[in-house]
This record gives sequence, C-alpha cells and structure tokens, in this order.
Amino acid sequence: MEAAKKLSEQSKFVFPHLKISTEPMSSETVNAALKRNGYYKVLTSHSIRSIIRTYLAEIGIEKNTAETVLAHKIDDDLEETYNCHNYLNQRIPVMNLWGKYLEDCGLVQSKIITN
Repeated sequence: MEAAKKLSEQSKFVFPHLKISTEPMSSETVNAALKRNGYYKVLTSHSIRSIIRTYLAEIGIEKNTAETVLAHKIDDDLEETYNCHNYLNQRIPVMNLWGKYLEDCGLVQSKIITN
C-alpha cells in the first residue's frame, strides 16, 4: 500500500481516478484489470467486495468495522448519525488479514497483469 500511495502523492486516495486525482479509482478500472487477468465474466469489482465482506463475517470482524472497510454506510440511520468513529485502528489489522489471506491463496504481485 505504501508503494501504491507513493505513485499517487498528489491525491488523497491510494488508488485515485486516472484523470481526476480528487476522485477515487473507478470500479470499471478494477473490472478492466480483472478482464486482463482472465476473470472476464467470472468476477467483477462488486463480486470482489462481496467476497471480502463474506470473509470478514466468517472471521468474526465486527459489523461496523467490516462495513467501514468497504466504505459502506452503517445501515442504522440513528447509529450513523451519532457514531462518527472512522474505525481506522480497527481497519488496519483487518486489511492486513485480507492481504495475508490473498497471499495464502497464491495471489502475488508477479502474477498480476497490469497493462
């Protein structure tokens, strides 16, 4: 993540939009990368988010932390109004667990087709 952030220093996003650095990367960018890597009609950016959310539930990550990892709103309007916590300290180890899980599944940078 640190290496990725260095490539996008002009943006507040680790993965900024290619043309508009003030916006996050488009889900279509992820879909194009999936297609290049042989996952066309197998996975989409949203199905990956579903896999992540399911994994977090399976390993017992607290619901608000898991939802915040995916940049989802908390589905309780009252709680969302009063709970301003960003869960950053909880999200960091969760993302490390996700990264380790991907590595354990055999996903390594050298196998990813980037262009």
